[in-house]
Amino acid sequence: MRKYSPIEDELDKLNKQLEQRVIELTAQLEITNRHLKEEIIEHKKDEKRLTLKYSITNILSEFNDPKEALTRTLKAICENGWEIGEIWFIDKGTNILTLNSMWYNPPWDVKEFEAVSREITFPKGIGLPGRVWENGQPAWINDVIVDRNFLRESIASKLGLHGAFAFPIKISGNVAGVMSFYSRSIEPPDNDLLQMFDVIGAQIGGFIARKQVEEELQRMQNIESIGVLSGGIAHDFNNLLTAILGNISLSKLYLSKKNISPDDNVFKRLAASEESCEHAKEITSMLITFARGGKPIKEPIEISKLLKETTTLLIPGDLHITCEFDIPAHLYPVKADKLQIKQVIKSIVANAIEAMPDGGIIRVKADNIEIGKKDNLQLKDEKYIKVSVEDSGVGIPEENLSKIFDPYFTTKEKGLHKGMGLGLSICYSIINRHEGLITVDSKVGVGTTFHFYLPANLEGLRDASHISSATG
Repeated sequence: MRKYSPIEDELDKLNKQLEQRVIELTAQLEITNRHLKEEIIEHKKDEKRLTLKYSITNILSEFNDPKEALTRTLKAICENGWEIGEIWFIDKGTNILTLNSMWYNPPWDVKEFEAVSREITFPKGIGLPGRVWENGQPAWINDVIVDRNFLRESIASKLGLHGAFAFPIKISGNVAGVMSFYSRSIEPPDNDLLQMFDVIGAQIGGFIARKQVEEELQRMQNIESIGVLSGGIAHDFNNLLTAILGNISLSKLYLSKKNISPDDNVFKRLAASEESCEHAKEITSMLITFARGGKPIKEPIEISKLLKETTTLLIPGDLHITCEFDIPAHLYPVKADKLQIKQVIKSIVANAIEAMPDGGIIRVKADNIEIGKKDNLQLKDEKYIKVSVEDSGVGIPEENLSKIFDPYFTTKEKGLHKGMGLGLSICYSIINRHEGLITVDSKVGVGTTFHFYLPANLEGLRDASHISSATG
């Protein structure tokens, strides 16, 4: 066996050390390369997220129509790796989440998934949207097929959907809706993405709230400007109608003295003209109220009695319409203009009757409520009476809901005794002048509910309390 010299031994030792060093350096280099690749991937993700966030910000600043802006937002998010996007909003009437809109990458056919989604609703805590609503936080599902709280797993399985996430749309810190997205790959949780969309959800909520305020202000300005114009015309027209009616009355009196029968054609034409003039005077009266906003003359009124009496008198006997009342015995006191509030009730109930030509049910409900930021209503945070008038009629198409209080907007046939498009505008003006709010919920084929809010007269409440304690 060959013996190595001390020099060779040393060289061999150095070679082994060098080999070990190379192995260590190679391992370190591999780790560095892996970290670098991970950083590059993460950097690309960050760039992609920033681009998406910038894109959404641009969409919300460029588009005035909330529906268009939200549809484009869905599209922008889906184009970043998600096949289907949905928007769910809380229906205030039923307090459940219903599908508002959906976007998916064409030409993928998801008609069956969309049909199922439009039929399904989510209470708080149920399904992915309901879970986000309940927690007020974004949520992630690795695979919807195996998730026990996902209600559309069968149709999702057909389409090969797996990964999903959702985030809340918040207005003033409260959940108003949910956006959810689905992918055909099993996606690991991405907390950074969820945090980003939590911020975007608040941004979208702020956009919606801002547009609601802008629409409300625009409507108020339109009503004020049209009111000033129509008021001046109405006064002059009312004077002319008074003169015409006077002449018709004199003509009828002249015919009577000539012993001409009321069944005579001339008599009938005068009577028809008189009726038309009376109807025209009603319209001018509405315009005058509309013009001056009917500066309310406020006094304590018994709202429950006014609701029952006004509604009952309007129900026609020849139609199969019934009326149900749900009014508690102890409503908050209210100071309001009795005639104006009666006009509001008459207009809303008349709309309900016209929406049910084949009969139905009108439900009138009143409640004591306290408004706070959580309610997302354009009202001061205080106590109110909320009145709801619900019908089981034809309903109002979604595209018309935002215009329902606009002056001269009507879905009815125009004519002598048809819709003039002023009744609900006047209701809006009256309730606004009472520092209240009027809103509408409707679904085609189901019915419509008008809600109006009037501030509680807390002084009246205290006065009643003093009287009660004094007599007790």
